[in-house]
Amino acid sequence: LATGVPATTVLMVSFTRTAVAEVRSRIAQLAQDGANVGAVRITTLDSHAWSIGAATSSNIPDKLARGFDANIDEATNLLRLAEPTVVDWIQSFRHVIIDEAQDLVGRRAEFVIELLGRLAPECGVTVFHDPAQAIFGFSIEDDEDVDGDSRTPFHERLLNNYSDVGQAKLTHLF
Repeated sequence: LATGVPATTVLMVSFTRTAVAEVRSRIAQLAQDGANVGAVRITTLDSHAWSIGAATSSNIPDKLARGFDANIDEATNLLRLAEPTVVDWIQSFRHVIIDEAQDLVGRRAEFVIELLGRLAPECGVTVFHDPAQAIFGFSIEDDEDVDGDSRTPFHERLLNNYSDVGQAKLTHLF
């Protein structure tokens, strides 16, 4: 926001509602323009996936009744198929922040890979990944729906798919 990126074009996705609440709180404390901060879209992966599916359907009650995994799968497929409404919305973002990437496995990792692949070329991306804080990496071993490339850790897939990814090691605790 300090570099001029409009708040309405910033998307931050995280794994849990607790993390989303913490990020909102920290941004509000650090921001110089509190009103501007409220326009940043900060959401969980599951909520963002639901929003993508809801943007292409009028059957909202049905979408509310099914599980998180079904919403993730639908959003992933809409991104793969380059559904125009979804792609237009995704390409409206100018910076995307992925938090807790160490916990992206299976279908959620697939969803984020597809999301990143549909961003506009000029869109900035920041991924926060701390393997020391991983809490869900073990679950991929028991996921019957996951095979092939999906078993590769998200950060490795990111490095393999995007040759221009830079890495920075944060050494100061804030």
